[in-house]
Amino acid sequence: MKFAELLEKQPQRFNPATNWWKNLKRQEILNRLLDRAADRLTKKENNGQTQAVTPSEDNWLNWLELQNG
Repeated sequence: MKFAELLEKQPQRFNPATNWWKNLKRQEILNRLLDRAADRLTKKENNGQTQAVTPSEDNWLNWLELQNG
């Protein structure tokens, strides 16, 4: 969970061009990142209202590469 939060808070450290996900050895970390990505795409809580979130291009590239493994 902490790693997923770090990825969201400091996206500049996780440039998709570096293929950073290839160094992850624990599958549950990848699953948690993808779960959080899916949550971000579907909704974001803001004072009880649901709002759509627009991911950055780097978000999309990271998420797609994580799915492809």
